[in-house]
This record gives sequence, C-alpha cells and structure tokens, in this order.
Amino acid sequence: MDSESDDNPNDPEDRKKWGHKDVEHWRAVSNVHYYAREGYFGTAILVCDGRLATIKDPALAILKGVCLTLLGKIPDAIRHLETFVTDNDVALGALHALKWAHASAFNPDNKSIVEIETEISTRARNEKTPYTSYATASEVLYFAGEYQKSKQMLDIARKRATEKHAKHYCLLGWIELALGKKQKSTQELFEKAGGQEYPDGNIGRCKILEGHHSAPEMKVAANELAISTIHFLPGHIEKAKASIMMKDWRGVMDCIMNADQPEGSNPYIEVLRTVHGICYAGEVSMLKRTLQLLLKSLDENEATNHVLYARITKLLVSISGRDEKILRHARDFLTRALKISRKPDYVALSMRIAFGLGGAKEVSTLSQELVALDCEDSYAVLSSVVSMLMISRVSDARAQFDILPSAHPKLLESPLYYLIASVLAKQSKDKSFENFRQHIENLVEMLRNQLQSFPFGLDYLSLFSSDLLYSAVEQCFDFYPLVPIKAPDDCMKLTAKTLQMIYDVAPGLAHCTLQLARNSYLCSNTNAAEKWIEKVLDKDDSLADAHILRAELILDRGGKITDADDALVTGLNFNFKLRETSLYHLIKSKTFKKRNENDEAIKTLKMALQIPRKEPSKNLFQPKESADTHKISVQLELIDTLQHMKRIQEAETTMTDALAEWAGQPEQDQLVIAQAQLYLTKGHVERALGILKKIQPGQSNFHLSRIKMAEIYLEEKKDKRMFAACYRELLKVEATPGSYSLLGDAFMKVQEPEDAINFYEQALKMQSKDVQLAEKIGEAYVMAHLYSKAVNFYESSMNIYKDKNMRLKLANLLLKLRNFEKCEKVLRAPFERDPEPVGTETIQTYIQFLLLLAECHEMMDNVPEAMNDFEKAKSLHSRIQDKTLTAALKKEGARICNLQAELLYRRREFSQAVDICKQALAYHETDLKANLLLSKIFKEENKWTLVLQPCQTVIQVDPHNDEANSILADFYYIRSEAAHASTSYTTLLNTNPQHWHALSRVVELFCRNGEQNAAEKHLDRAKEVNPRCVTESGYNVCRGRFEWYTGDQNEALRYYSRTKDSAAGWREKALYYMIDICLNPDNEIIIDENSVENPETTIVEEASEQQKLAKYYLDLLGKLPTTDRFLLAQNFIRMHTTDKSAIQAALDEFNRMAFNADRSQVTNVGAVFGVARGHVLLKQVQKAKTVLKMVNGRVWNFDDSDYLEKCWLMLADIYINQNKNDQAVTFLDLVFKYNCNCLKAFELYGYMREKEQKYVEAYKMYEKAFMATKERNPGFGYKLAFTYLKAKRLFACIETCQKVLDLNPQYPKIKKEIMDKAKALIRT
Repeated sequence: MDSESDDNPNDPEDRKKWGHKDVEHWRAVSNVHYYAREGYFGTAILVCDGRLATIKDPALAILKGVCLTLLGKIPDAIRHLETFVTDNDVALGALHALKWAHASAFNPDNKSIVEIETEISTRARNEKTPYTSYATASEVLYFAGEYQKSKQMLDIARKRATEKHAKHYCLLGWIELALGKKQKSTQELFEKAGGQEYPDGNIGRCKILEGHHSAPEMKVAANELAISTIHFLPGHIEKAKASIMMKDWRGVMDCIMNADQPEGSNPYIEVLRTVHGICYAGEVSMLKRTLQLLLKSLDENEATNHVLYARITKLLVSISGRDEKILRHARDFLTRALKISRKPDYVALSMRIAFGLGGAKEVSTLSQELVALDCEDSYAVLSSVVSMLMISRVSDARAQFDILPSAHPKLLESPLYYLIASVLAKQSKDKSFENFRQHIENLVEMLRNQLQSFPFGLDYLSLFSSDLLYSAVEQCFDFYPLVPIKAPDDCMKLTAKTLQMIYDVAPGLAHCTLQLARNSYLCSNTNAAEKWIEKVLDKDDSLADAHILRAELILDRGGKITDADDALVTGLNFNFKLRETSLYHLIKSKTFKKRNENDEAIKTLKMALQIPRKEPSKNLFQPKESADTHKISVQLELIDTLQHMKRIQEAETTMTDALAEWAGQPEQDQLVIAQAQLYLTKGHVERALGILKKIQPGQSNFHLSRIKMAEIYLEEKKDKRMFAACYRELLKVEATPGSYSLLGDAFMKVQEPEDAINFYEQALKMQSKDVQLAEKIGEAYVMAHLYSKAVNFYESSMNIYKDKNMRLKLANLLLKLRNFEKCEKVLRAPFERDPEPVGTETIQTYIQFLLLLAECHEMMDNVPEAMNDFEKAKSLHSRIQDKTLTAALKKEGARICNLQAELLYRRREFSQAVDICKQALAYHETDLKANLLLSKIFKEENKWTLVLQPCQTVIQVDPHNDEANSILADFYYIRSEAAHASTSYTTLLNTNPQHWHALSRVVELFCRNGEQNAAEKHLDRAKEVNPRCVTESGYNVCRGRFEWYTGDQNEALRYYSRTKDSAAGWREKALYYMIDICLNPDNEIIIDENSVENPETTIVEEASEQQKLAKYYLDLLGKLPTTDRFLLAQNFIRMHTTDKSAIQAALDEFNRMAFNADRSQVTNVGAVFGVARGHVLLKQVQKAKTVLKMVNGRVWNFDDSDYLEKCWLMLADIYINQNKNDQAVTFLDLVFKYNCNCLKAFELYGYMREKEQKYVEAYKMYEKAFMATKERNPGFGYKLAFTYLKAKRLFACIETCQKVLDLNPQYPKIKKEIMDKAKALIRT
C-alpha cells in the first residue's frame, strides 16, 4: 500500500483502529533502528542485548542479527538467526536476514542460499503467514538496501494486519525517504507514527526537517521527543545536531549534559562532544582528554566497526585546520580501522593525514601502496604528485600532474587538485601571482559548491576540509608583505576570505583565527587585529605566537611599553624557542627603541642577524614563513634605527649587505618594496620614491614598483600628473591589455573618466571578449555624465556578450535617468523569451531583474505591480531553496522580503509590512534589516512592548548599530528607566557626538540628575567635532534646554529662536519651549529699575507683552488646534492675563481636558495644572488644592514630568503660605526625587526656611540654586546674600553680593541693603 493512499479518506487502512502501544519494545526498536541507520552497529547490538537479557523479543533478536551482519560478524549472525527461522511470527524476516548474512560471507554457501530462497518463497505464498513475519522481513530488507522489496513486504503486512501500527507507518516513511521521496506524504507518515508516541516517527520528522535545512523546527521536534520519551538518547542527539545546524554551540553542550550519560559510555555523544571541543571550545588542555574519551568509547562499543573508525577519522581531519595534535589523534582512530581492513579508501585517508603532518617519507611509502590499489580518491590518484612536490621534484610532478586529468576527469572537481596547481604555479618560470590566485580561488569555490547542498552538520563538517583550506592559506604566505601596508592587496583579500570561511565553521581553531589577526595587522587594520587576538586567546591562551603578535601590535599602536614587554614574556613562557627567532628580537628591539635606548635596540637587531638561517625545506607545501623570513624585517629595522641615530654609513652598509644576501632571490624584490614602505610609514616620502625609481624595466619588481610610486604620488603628494605618468611608463614597457586597463583604472581613480575610456577601449580592442573591461567602459561613460553613450554602449554590449549583468547595469542606469518605460521593457525581455528559467545561477539573475522591476514600478507609482514582482521573486527563490538552502540563500530570501516590507513601510501599510518582516525572519532570524524595520514600525505604532525583542536582536548581532541603540534608548526613556536610558544615549553619543535626538535626551536626564557638567561636556564635544553645528536646529534646541535647566531663560530663548525656520521636528519643539518661557507664571525675568519703581503697571504690561509673544509663537506652529499639546499652550496663553473672563474661559477648557466624564480619573496632567492655576488666579486656593491632590499617587513618567513637577510645586507653595511646612516638604522632596536640580523647589524650600528663621538651612538651598545656575541668576544671588547676612556669614555674603554686581552693576538694593550692612557688621 503506497503512502499516497494514506491521504485517501476511503482507504480501508484509515478505518482500522490503532494497535496496542508496547512502549518498551517501541523504545528499544527505535533505538536500534537509529544507531543502525547512523552506522553505530556495535551500540545497536548492546541495546538489543540489554532488552533480550530480560525479555523474549523475536523481532528485536532479528535486528540484532541484522546488526551483526552489518558489522561483518557473519558466522555470529548466521548462528544467531538460524534459531528464529521456525518462529512463524518472524520467520520471513529471519530467512531474509539469513540469506543476506550468507551472501555477505567471504565464501558464500550457495547451496544454503538456494534452500533459504525456497523457504522464503513457500512462506511468502502461504496465506497463513502472519503480518508480523512480513513486517520483520520488510525491516531486514530495508537495512539490506533492497528498498523496493522492503516496500512490497510492508504493503502485504499492512493489508493483512487488522489494526493500524505506528511501526509500519514509520518504516514506510524511512523506505520512501531512502527511495528519494521527500514529499509531504512522507512527512505525514512520520507524523502519524509520532502521534502514536512511536519514537522513531519523531526521528523521521527530524530527518526531513534536517534535509530542508529547517534547524529551528528540527530542534523543536527533537526537544519534544527528548521530553516525551524518557531515557531515549537519540532525542538528545538529534537536538544537539539541530543546535550544530544553527551554530548554537552552547546549545550543543547543553544537549550533551541533558543526555545525562557517563563520560565515554556512548560513542555518538562523544563524537558530538569532540566536534564541540574542536569547532567551538578550542580548549587545548581539554581536547586531548575529549579525544581519548571518544577513542575509549569506540573501543568499548564499536571495537570491530572499522567503517565508523574511518568515518570519524575523516571528520577529525576535516575539522582539524591541519592542527598537528588533532591529526596525530586522528591517526590513532585510523590505525584501528586499518588493523581490521586495509581498504584503499583508508590508505588514502592515511595519506591525507601524513600529508597534513608533512611526513615526506610516509607519504612516499603510502603513495607506492596506493599506486597498486584501485582507488579513485583524489589523495590516492594524486599521491605520487604530492610525494614528488614534498621533495622538490617539480618537473616530474608537473609532467605527471598534466596527464592525470585525462585519465581521471573527476580530479577537476577535487580541491586538492587546485592546491597542487597553485604550488606548481609558484614554481613556474613567470611565477605568476594571477595564476596562483586563480587556482586558490578555484579550490575555495569548488569546496563551497560541494558543501552547498548539505545542511550544516556532521556530514558537512566531514566534507569541509579545513586542512586543505589552511594549506591554501599557507601557500599565500609567500606573497605576504613584510611590513604593514595601507590597504589589503589581492593576496591579503584572498587569504582573509579563506580564513573567514574556516572561522565561520570552526571558531575554536585558534591557530586559524591567529592568521586572521596577522592578516588584519599587515593590512594596517589594528582594531580588527586586536579583536582577533582577543578571540584567539579566549580559545587558547597558550598560543605563544598570539602573545608575540599582541606585543607587536601594542608597539605599533603606541601603547604602553610595559604591556608589550608583558606580552613578549608571556609568549616566551609558553614557547622558549621563540628566543631563537628573528621576530622575537625584532619586537624586543622595538621596545628598546620606544624607550630611546637605541644602542640596545641595535645590539638586539644585530644578535637577530647572527641567528643561523634554517635550511629551507624541500617540501614545497611548506611556506617559507617557517624558514624565518623575518630576517628581512630585522635588516630593514636595523637600517632605520641606524639612520635615526645619524649613522648613515653603517645604515648603507647594512642595506648593501642585505641586497647582496638576497640577490637573485624573490626576497630581494620584496626587500626593496618593503624598504620603501618602511620609509613611508616614517613619513620619508622622497626616500621611498628614490628607492622605487632605481628599479628599472626588466627587473622582476618593476611593475609593482611603478604601481607603488603611483599610489605615493596620489595619496601622499596629491600629484595627479605624476600618478598618471607612472602608469604611462608601465604602458610604454608593457603594452598589454592589462596595462591599458590599469591606466584606465588610474584615470578613473583621479576622476578623469574621458581619458579612462580611451585606454579601456584600447584594451578591449586587444581583448575583445573581456566582459569586465566592457563593464568598466560603461561605468566610465556614466561617471563622465555621457548617459546616452552609456545607454547605447550597454545595449550593444548586452547583445554582444549575452551577459545578464550588462542588462542589470543598463536597467539601473535607465532607472536613474527616470526612463521607466524603457527600463521596464529591458527587464521584461528575458521573461518573455524564457518565462520558466532553469538553473540556480539563471534563477538568481532573474530574481535580481524582478527586484529592479519592483523598484521601477514603485517609482511609476504602480504599487500593485511592484508587489506582484516581489511575489514572483519569492516564488523563484523558493525553487532554489527546495534544492538546497545555504546560509547565503537564506540571507537572499530575507533580503527580498525586506525590500518588499520597506515598500509597504514607506506607504504606511504597517500590518502587511510586519507580516513580510516575519517572512524575512523565517529565513534568517537575526536579519538586521527585518528586525530593525519591525522595531521602527512598533515604535511608530506606539507598541512599545513589542519594540524590545527585535531591537535587542539587532544589538546582539551589531552592538554599535546606531538606529537600534537609539530605539532601545527611547524604549527605556518611555519606560522611565533613566539609568538604562542615559547609558544607551551616552553610548550613541560616544559614537556620534552630533546625534541630536540622543543629545537632547542626555541633557534632560543629566540635568534632572544634577549632572549639568556632564551634560555640558556632551554639548561642547558636539561643537568640537563640528564647530558649524551651532547653526543646526538640533544643537540649538539641546543647548536651549540646557540653559533653561540652568536657570538662564533669556539665553534659552535666544538658542530656541535660531530654530524658527529650521527642520520641522526641532522647530516645533523650540516653539513650544519658547511659549513655556513666555508664560513663566512667576515672571522670572531680570528685574530692572523701572519694574521696581512701578511694579503693578510693569506686571500688567509684561503679562500683555508675554501673552502677545506666546501667541505669535503659537501662530508660527501653523497647526489646527487638534493636539493636546497645542490646546494646552493655547489655553495657557488665554489664561496669561488679568482679565477674569478670559481666565474662566481657559479654566473651563482645562476642566474639559483634565478628567474623564465622571471626574473620577485624571486624563491629562497638564490640564490639571491649568485648572489649578486658573483657581489660584481667581483666588480659589482651596479648589486648586483639591484639584492638585488628584495627581497624587500618579506614576511618574517623562511625558508628564514637567506638569507633574509644576503640580507638586504649586501644592508645596500653597502649603507654605498656609504654614503647613511638613506637607510642603513632602511635595518638595517628591520633586527632588525626579529632578534634583529644580530651581523652583530650591527657592520654595529656602523661602520656607526663611519664614521659620532657619537661615542656615535657607542659605544651603539658595547656594544649590545659585550653583545650579552657574552663579548667573542675580535673583538667587540676592536671596543667598540676604540669608548669609542673617546667618552672620558676612564674608560669604559680601563675596556673593560682588558676584551679583559683577553680573548686573545696577541690581537694585543689594549694595545698600545687604553688602554695606555686612561690611558695617564686620567693622564692629
């Protein structure tokens, strides 16, 4: 019965009831099936023995026989199975297993096989044979690899059974999976089995999800299994595998711990522990024990399973990164396999290990053995070539290497082939780096393609070949610069890409990460180098070379010499042989030089030169790095130090000796270029040019010298003419397409595209099929603003080269030129010719066409069509992902969704945008754009509870993401978590001092916390970074707010006024702040003589003027009175008068806004303050107090903060006037709790203590107020001086009076009434 019939509602199978659940039997069978499928046959037998020792279980006993056969223990299998051939319930299964065992014997007993076949035929035709017998036979045939026969047997078993059996559904699922049927119906079979709590059904679900690269769903399924089925180890193993797929290495170790198995008891668990240890943990001290535990576990459980030993060996070698310790341990595993069977593949694997360890003799021996064996493994086929290159027999190796691909075409798909090709390229006559680079690129790309279809897991890691990748990296060392260069060259980029590939898979390989640090250091990216070194030491702090590089880095960055010394000593402690290297002495000399101990530096460098040169290895796979090429760097450093000490003659002698020593060797060319680079780093530009000019045509480094000279002329001397002249000289000597192209690049670099076009065209004439050159010409036309020529050129090139990239460039240009119709036509053309593209690369290009088409349709305002384009792109992408879903494809799927979501976001269609963002996250759950867009949408919808999770996801991936940190800080701000908010805003300002939104928040938070100096530092820093920021609205609002907090309202008004015609957001804030200042209810403006002489008239006039000015600012807002803030401002302006009717009208409006319908709840704190203010103005103080009490107990938040503060201050003021000072203190303390810099609170507190004649407490409050205003507010100065006088602090009183008079010489009464009295009291 086919699985398709399971979907048929009329299927008789569906009408049957489910059979009895035999939980213990199911668990045992599921365990055995799992280990047998995974190749752990010995472990499967132990599971069988464990159950069979206590209970009779014929079906399980048959499985034991199957495992014995798979393990190669044929006599044992036959003896075991013969006892079950008469058991009617399992006879068919026993007979099939017995036949398989006989057929697997070294000398099969054909007579017995014929007899067994006859018995099988008889029993199969017998109608009385029970369904269990057929089901057992199906199991046996499945493990024998006879899937079609297995399916036939299972169909009979299901027909004859009177009940449905979960075991049958599950087995059918595994058979269909083996037959390549991964359709939905297979998954449904596993789900039905799992639904009956049959453990292997859930394992099947995990397998399908693994094949779909659906790690999160796989982890959920495995977790359900681990929880629901007690002591079922495969559930924990599958969960660990899902964690590996997600690269959740900590999760892997959690699964191992949760499995709760004694160390070394289960080989599969130990494999996972070892993979975690090598790929992630990287703890060298623990790794030896981990590998020993794995070996012990295999010896105890799988002692005769040579296939498993070999498989684990291959895994270890593949993830070793060619680490010597790991390779030596891997050899121990392989030795066990080779003792049992000397299969050719095992010998080839032994060859791979010997090659990785650099054992030329062993490689030679194994090569001779492999030649006699029939083995297609690339290490076997290429063994003799490898052997020859390891003893420098280049010509013999090349001759054999050239003919091998014709006999073994599959070699061209082997990464090892390209590694050998790269070594031979370095040994060719022209020593072409370009050829070498191409071979390494091929190696990396070939490996990437082979891995593409595999989910990230144990099989992926077995194929990964980090040992080969690291060998490729080592080959690049010979092209490394000797001293740091300004920007990475092709070699450094290639190496970084290869190393990053290793790091992405195995961050625990510290020696590989160290090379990333070294690469960054040589590219002058010291920050990245420092980070990589931290990662290296985090994994392996005993790596001496990491400490040495750290010392070098500290010195180059101008760090503390003691830190560099400490790093050197630490490195030396871990590897004392470092004393025998030039590098150690080179760094040591630099520490002396930093201390100005130049004689010691020279002495150390000369000692380094006396170190005997190591004999260069004949092994061409070994880089020259190990032969200590740092000697050249020592010579250059010695020359530089001698020049620094004016010992010119000695410096020249040293240079001459160095050139003589390296004459005729590749190092000589590097020496000259490195010397020029050294001069550049010291700022000696002319010296560098002088050395490079001496290199003449015909010398090997002429080409490189002229490129370096051009770089110096452009970047150091800003001389475009000489920059071009260097390339013209190259062209004169080497009139090749490459030289013309280089000259074109040079003119593009100096923004002269017309000249570049001429040289590009000349190159294209000589090399007409070069698509990249054609692309460069098109780009030059665009840069020259020759758009019609660019369009014509792209159109003709598109037709000539049939290149899809040309079509994209043409469409992009047409889009920029807003020629939408033609752009649409160009992009639609491929779909009209081929509506159903085939092939991954073609489909990916078509997706790019659709994305550009969507952009075009959006710009044409045809949004439905744009959305349709996105859906088509997603549909095409799903066709690729059905075949294979790599990390890159996941990111591409997320990118398509993000572009669609951004379109919806721009159109304010938030709900749809959220749905699309979730689709993006299904592809890539940590995708920055999707998470960031979700955060922005939730923020705009004011759904702050939903903002945090996507925002934190972004910050975990990119801790310095400006936008995410800003949203997170706003989240804390809205939640009134001031400490978190200020930390987040400060982080933003450290990165970008002109982040005005963050600055405005920081000013408010710091000033409220009494940290005005800290707030002012941020304002000053913004001004230091960009002095012109004083014209920007953001800065002026921030500065105005700071001045307001420090009591200078006139200065605040001046800053706010600068924003009136600026950006809308800041302009609106400034206008509201200016209205607040104008409506200052206590008329806190500097008092002049006129106001003192005519107080009542002045107050009325000022109120009128302030009201007019506030009304003017309100009109500038240009808004309809719809927002609460606008209505509040409008009614406070109406209330700012002596007209009682106007006050009453405003009061009525405030009453309407302040409360809900039954006046039981406050809805607007600002309106409550307005109500109270109105009552006070109308002399209804008791009513004001009653209203203000309604905000008591309201949770403080930043939105209501200003008005809550005003309410509390008004209540305190009322209580003080009623002589209820204790109640007043309660509210003043409440104000200080949230704003410890509140000037009005200081004033009221001081006034209250004055009334009580407690002048010491009064002047302490006025002191705080005067300090908070930076001693600029004469009103507080006056009150402080008065209370000093009353408290008999006469000198402080006089000093304060003088400060006030310095600010305002005409300040009334202070001299006569306070200062003179204080002086008189001193005299008496």
